[in-house]
Amino acid sequence: MNTFKKFSIYMGISALALGFNSCSDDDDGIIEDPETDASIVANAQFVSDNTIEVSSVEVNSDSWIVVRKVNEDGSFSERIADPEFIEEGSHSNIVIELNNSAATDVELEDGDELVVLLHEDDGDGVFEFEGTTGADAIITDTNGAEVNANFVVSAPNFTIADQTVSENTITFDNISTDEGAWIVVHNSDEAGAMVDSEIVGWTYVPAGDNADVVLTFNDGFTYTPGQTLWSQIYMDDPADELFTFIDDPATDMPARFGFNEDGTINGSIVIN
Repeated sequence: MNTFKKFSIYMGISALALGFNSCSDDDDGIIEDPETDASIVANAQFVSDNTIEVSSVEVNSDSWIVVRKVNEDGSFSERIADPEFIEEGSHSNIVIELNNSAATDVELEDGDELVVLLHEDDGDGVFEFEGTTGADAIITDTNGAEVNANFVVSAPNFTIADQTVSENTITFDNISTDEGAWIVVHNSDEAGAMVDSEIVGWTYVPAGDNADVVLTFNDGFTYTPGQTLWSQIYMDDPADELFTFIDDPATDMPARFGFNEDGTINGSIVIN
């Protein structure tokens, strides 16, 4: 009987010590939980409206998704999106809007690598993690590695060369987008700057890489040889293959990428 009591006390102390070792440690900004089954998946993707999509998340407690840019040396930037709160359980197709309000010196460029990390909420529903320490610490897997997912972002893009108008058309060498879109051509003013209100032609572009896309100018559009025109990508939203931006500017809006004040995807050509 005496032996059983001693063994029970020993086991209790051991369990208590194990509990201290496995509980969260906010001092170093890491949640060390050997029982965690947390996971997050985000794949390489186009960013057409400054939003990313996280394919799937699994967490066993209320948590936060935090987005950062991967620097050239492999370190992470400050967060480039507002922390996204998620409840315990499984989630899919989570859309997060990017912004650099917490990292004003961070730029977003085509081909950049981003990372999404999981932080465990400390119970108050307020994201309080700062730098590398604090509450709402980073969740790690059973090996002590941060639970995260790295992925590359690409901007919808197009290539077109200066050219001679042929039968009232011009040809784009290539247009790439992850969803249905429009390539739209704007007139320019006397200084060669784009005139937002003067759209002189557009054509629908399906998702994917599209080579040799021909755009026909609107009837009545006249140009001067040597004139500059501007091309810009707009998204087909709603996805009905009807360009409605002119009559309803809240639809089929210009695609956006990055943190510059403009952020639209455009470029100029000279026509002859």
